[in-house]
Amino acid sequence: MTLSPADRLRLWEGALDADPVSRPLALLAAGRSDGARAWHLSIAERDAALIDVYRRVVGERIDGTFDCETCGQAVEVSLDTAALLSGPGPGSLSLALEGYLLTVRPPDSDDLAAAAALPGADARELLAGRMIVASHDGRPVPAAQLPPRVLRSALRAVEDSHPLLEPIITAECPWCGASGGVLLEIGAVLWGHVQADARRLLTEVDALARAYGWSEAEILGLSDRRRATYLELTG
Repeated sequence: MTLSPADRLRLWEGALDADPVSRPLALLAAGRSDGARAWHLSIAERDAALIDVYRRVVGERIDGTFDCETCGQAVEVSLDTAALLSGPGPGSLSLALEGYLLTVRPPDSDDLAAAAALPGADARELLAGRMIVASHDGRPVPAAQLPPRVLRSALRAVEDSHPLLEPIITAECPWCGASGGVLLEIGAVLWGHVQADARRLLTEVDALARAYGWSEAEILGLSDRRRATYLELTG
């Protein structure tokens, strides 16, 4: 169900002061009845929920561009949101790799927030420690002490089972034919649309309130078509 203009403004206002890590969660809190539990969703589950909000605000398609790494030209990409919703996969995986037994769960927003202030290597070590429980011959093994190839295999298995952890939109460059892609950050994409939509709605409210003396609630209660027609009439 499409969000009403008033709900879309509340969505914008609720996420306006959030930092980049918490903003996707603020969007969920304002856009979905179950948004309050978003911190405990895996990133894949969180982004599936954000896609649901995107569909209610923007529509069924995600459009964008990326620069071709071969020729530098801008490449347009477009996909249906349904193609991204193949499911977030299981909550955790049980793996046996080279004599190690591992339980690996996908990261959630708490994990990203904890790692956000750390340099790259430290952040990766912290994430691995939070995501992986490992043992060898019945003895616990810290994730930092796992052989690098075992650690890489475990993290790759989680990524493969959760397509939305790193969704890459690919396309062929129409100028040179090279293949390329861009990482879809659905939270940032949704926020860009929410900001633009809020600016448009507030501009319309300001113009119609000045012209007719109507309240914000009365103006937002009009359909998009009627608001546009009244704006035309004001010149």
